[in-house]
Amino acid sequence: MILEKIDISEIVSEHLKTLRDENTGRGSTKELLIFFIFPFVISSALLLFKLVLGKDMINILIASLSIFVGLLLNLLMLLIAMLDKCKEKINLSKEQQNPADISKKPFFSFDINMLEKRQKLLRDSYHNISFAILLSLLTIPIMIIALANNEVVVYISNFFGYMFLTIFLLTLFMILKRVHLLLSSDT
Repeated sequence: MILEKIDISEIVSEHLKTLRDENTGRGSTKELLIFFIFPFVISSALLLFKLVLGKDMINILIASLSIFVGLLLNLLMLLIAMLDKCKEKINLSKEQQNPADISKKPFFSFDINMLEKRQKLLRDSYHNISFAILLSLLTIPIMIIALANNEVVVYISNFFGYMFLTIFLLTLFMILKRVHLLLSSDT
């Protein structure tokens, strides 16, 4: 089916899985409030005070989001390479723990638990970046619609534009933190 090729539900669901509490494995109410209720409140408040985006600001946002899509796609490729390298190290460490030839001594050893945590962080970052790209791609047409002459359409598109932009910024902060953790570690 054609719709399967453009189905974005997996990107959203994988991103939502990264908002789980690490200790319990269940969805974190606090994070869901921050990532979805907070943007709703911000969007509502901005429109309540009649802060509607102007043409120049919309053009700047469209250009900025377009640039972010390119940058995030490059970061996605970097994470894929890091994930492949991490998988190789995990496989190599597992082979060395159970060598077929006992006379072979391992030349080096990696902490498998640490590598598996790193692999999870890489996967979570991958899902967050994919979601941020999706948000950017959804926000751009919303910003274009906000240029309409119809007041109702302008307010509705501004509401969703503000909400998606707020979620996008929060997701960027989460990505920044995770990428910082990944790049500041030794492996």
